[in-house]
Amino acid sequence: MDPETIRSSAYERSARGASREVMQAGYAARPPLVQRAAGLALLGLVSGCAIVDRPILALRSVAGGIHNKRQASGIRPFFLADGRLGLAANGALVVEREPGGEFVALTNCFAEIDDPDPAPDGRSIVVASGREQVTAGGGHNDHVFQLYLVDPETREWHRLTRSHRAESLPRFTADGGHVVFVRRAEYDGWSLDDPWGPGSIFVVAADGTDERRLTEGLFHPFDGLELVARDTRVVFGALPEGSTEPSVFALDFPAGGEPRLLIEDAYLPTPIPGTEELLVARVHEDGHGIARIDLEGRVLREYPLRANELLGLAIAPDGQRIAFSDFDPDGGQFGEVRLWMLAEDGAEPVLRERLPHRATKCFKPLDVVKPPSWWFHPSASPGSR
Repeated sequence: MDPETIRSSAYERSARGASREVMQAGYAARPPLVQRAAGLALLGLVSGCAIVDRPILALRSVAGGIHNKRQASGIRPFFLADGRLGLAANGALVVEREPGGEFVALTNCFAEIDDPDPAPDGRSIVVASGREQVTAGGGHNDHVFQLYLVDPETREWHRLTRSHRAESLPRFTADGGHVVFVRRAEYDGWSLDDPWGPGSIFVVAADGTDERRLTEGLFHPFDGLELVARDTRVVFGALPEGSTEPSVFALDFPAGGEPRLLIEDAYLPTPIPGTEELLVARVHEDGHGIARIDLEGRVLREYPLRANELLGLAIAPDGQRIAFSDFDPDGGQFGEVRLWMLAEDGAEPVLRERLPHRATKCFKPLDVVKPPSWWFHPSASPGSR
């Protein structure tokens, strides 16, 4: 299929990130022909969807102008227990056939998948998805993401939540028995500002029963959530009210309660297998990077790279391969989402895949240079993410 039909990322907080020159200084050259061919294959797997025309600050899936339909966007990497890399790529769910091999699609992009996390036994992948276009009601009549389990073998779906409220960042406990997630529970459909309110942390059994709220409304947006310290703590990235940069917080599990600041200017906490340490994305004056920290928030190592804001971050079960994605506002006509691979002991990441932000065949009237909504970058939207 013609790659110009690709619907791509709308996550563009990176406008305040490093310049293109800064990114290029820390990155390796374009990948060789074989890798570029693999990238084209990925384009084919996630092609055929409509365009979202509104990149919004701090939202990964947004209300798309006149479409009145939110769409998943960007690249969110994850690793299966056997070392295979998987991606939520512009709404599609794909996994490698074997470690380092070609991607195979488990769903197409119309599944509107985001925030994937595989079960410890590999028998299911929990995702946030807008596939059923559940309507929340109220003045905005917006569509909301709910949680589902996808069987990677049979490709069957099982709906996990039925709240009709915006949900994101589901993560399995280590025994696979429960899922911790974020829900924007305080929905006010007639609000003239952002009707969804802050996100709260919930937990539900993996069969959809015994749902319980762990916190009151805390933050919006959340930027990464994980269970650590043998499932005794939840760590998550979030943007505190009045702040311009995210921070990482810790919360007791399963008790819940008040979150504690772990490290400032950081987001996307990612457990390092076999350790009591995390990878986090760090905000620096000259761009965003990756750091290794302990569970007290002490920085143990800074990796020598700079990027625009990271969209996703994952580390392989053996701890030797790091996958991350970012957005290049200067790639193509309307920017590109890029997937990078970094060896744990390596100095430079290698470009694995890239997806265009916008396809010329999907332009609408007035899309002469950039969509008009890009000119202002509003900070709130009816988009439920």
